[in-house]
Amino acid sequence: QRGVNLEIKPYGVGGYSEVPEERRWDADAGLDVKWGITPNLTADLTLNPDFAQVESDNLRINLTRFNLFYPERRDFFLESADLFKFGVPREVEVFFSRRIGIIGPREVPIYGGVRTYGLVGNTNLGLMTMQTRPTDFSDSENFSVLRVKQNVLGRSYVGGIFTSRKGGSTFEDTTLGGDFQFRFGVNTLIKASVARSNQSDRVSPTLPDPTRDPVDVASQGASDWFLDASAGESKDLYDWIIQYTDVGEDFQPGIGFVRRNDQRSLMTNIHYKPRPDWSAVRQFIFGFNYRRVEDHERVLETQVFRPGFVVNFNSIDNLMVLFFDSFERVRFPFFIGPGVVIPEGDYRDQQFRVVFNSSPSRPWTVALTHQQGGFYDGDILSSRFTFSFNPVSQVLLSTTAQYDDVQVPSGEVESLIARLYVSYYFSPELTTRAAVQYSSLYEDFVANFRVRWIYTPGSEAWFVYDEGRRFGLIDPSLRDRAVILKVVHNFHF
Repeated sequence: QRGVNLEIKPYGVGGYSEVPEERRWDADAGLDVKWGITPNLTADLTLNPDFAQVESDNLRINLTRFNLFYPERRDFFLESADLFKFGVPREVEVFFSRRIGIIGPREVPIYGGVRTYGLVGNTNLGLMTMQTRPTDFSDSENFSVLRVKQNVLGRSYVGGIFTSRKGGSTFEDTTLGGDFQFRFGVNTLIKASVARSNQSDRVSPTLPDPTRDPVDVASQGASDWFLDASAGESKDLYDWIIQYTDVGEDFQPGIGFVRRNDQRSLMTNIHYKPRPDWSAVRQFIFGFNYRRVEDHERVLETQVFRPGFVVNFNSIDNLMVLFFDSFERVRFPFFIGPGVVIPEGDYRDQQFRVVFNSSPSRPWTVALTHQQGGFYDGDILSSRFTFSFNPVSQVLLSTTAQYDDVQVPSGEVESLIARLYVSYYFSPELTTRAAVQYSSLYEDFVANFRVRWIYTPGSEAWFVYDEGRRFGLIDPSLRDRAVILKVVHNFHF
C-alpha cells in the first residue's frame, strides 16, 4: 500500500555560545514538513528553521568599488534554487535568497515559511513565503516570491517572476518581471529578461518636462527598470555570444542582488576552437571578450578588451593566458584597504593573467592563478594556489592560499588569505569536516568543525564547533564561539 509521501522532521538544538562580555546556553526546536503532492510537485513547511550546521562564508578581499557576491549555503534555500533564478547570475539577481534571514554579518531568526515547487503539466512553478522575527536591529518582515516558467517548443520557455518584501520600517518593495529563453536546434540560444522594482518609501518621480531632452525623460522613466538580452551560438569549432544589459539607477529588488546600478552594458565573446592532430593537445581556444559600460547619460565608465587563449591537453589539464586592456572611470573615492583610497578620476591599465588547472581524475589536483599589471595608477600582483589531495577514499584535504599586493599612490595593501579543509569519512553515515581560514588584512581567523551522523535514513545528528577571532583588535581577540548539538528525526508516512 502506497503512503502519502509525507515527511515530518522535528529537530532539537542546544549549545553554548560566547561573544565578548556575554556567555549563554540556549536550546530550541523546530519542524520541517515535506509533502509530495504529486510525483512532480512538492510542498515544504518550515517552522523556526535552524542553520547551525552551515559553514562560515569564505574570507575574501574586495579590491573593487562594487559589492561582493556571496553564494547561498543554507540547505533549505539551495533546494529548488535553480527554479527561482532570474536575471544575470552574480550581477543582477531579482531573487537572492540570502536577503532572507541575513542582514550584513548578522543572522535574523525566521518564524517559518512555506514553499511549493515542481512541474504542473508543462509549467514549472515555484512559490515561497517566509516571515522573519523582529530583532534589536530589524523589524519582522515578509519575503515572498512567485516564479513561473511555461515550457514551449520542446526546450524553450516563457516565464515570469513576482517578489515582495513587506513589513520593514525603512524599506518595502515589490518587483515584477518576465523572461524567455528559446533554443534553436542544439547550438543556438536567444534569451531576455525584464523587471521593474517598486519601492514604497521612494518619492515618485515628477512628471516629465516637455522642454527636456527626450533622452533624459526616457532615462528618468526607466530608472527602476532592468533589461537583459543575449544571443549566442556554441559549436565545437567556434562559439559567440552578444549581451546587452540595462540597469536603472533606482532598480533595487527587495529580495534581490544588484552589483552595479545605472549602467548600460554591451558585452561580446568570440572563440575559435580548433582540434589539432597533436598527441598532447586535445583543443585550442582562441578568442576575446569585449565589454563596454556607460551610465544613462551616455558617459563611458568601464571598457575592457580581453584577448587570450586556452590549451586543453589530452591529459585533461588546461592552461589559460589572458591579457586585459581596461579603462575605468571612478566617480566617487573608495577604499581598498585600511587607509588606502582610490580617488575619483580616469584610469587606464593593462594586466595579464595565467591560469593552470590539473586533471580532476588524479588523486591530487592543482589550480594556479597569477595576475599582474597596472592598477589605478599603481601596480597589482595577485596569486592564488589551490591543492587538493584524496589519498584514500575516506580522506580529502584541500588548501588554498591567495596573495595580493597592491601599490597605489595613497598606499599599499598586502593581503594573504589561507584556507584549509579536511574531510574524513568513517562511513557513508558518519562524516567529519574541519575548515580553518585566516586573513592577514584584518587578522581574521575562522574555524569550523562538523560531525554528521545519519543514524537512520533521513534522520541525522550534528555536532558543530565554530570560532571566530580578530587578532588586530585590543584584547580579547575572540569575536564569537559556539558549541552546538543538533538532532533531526524523520517520520515518513
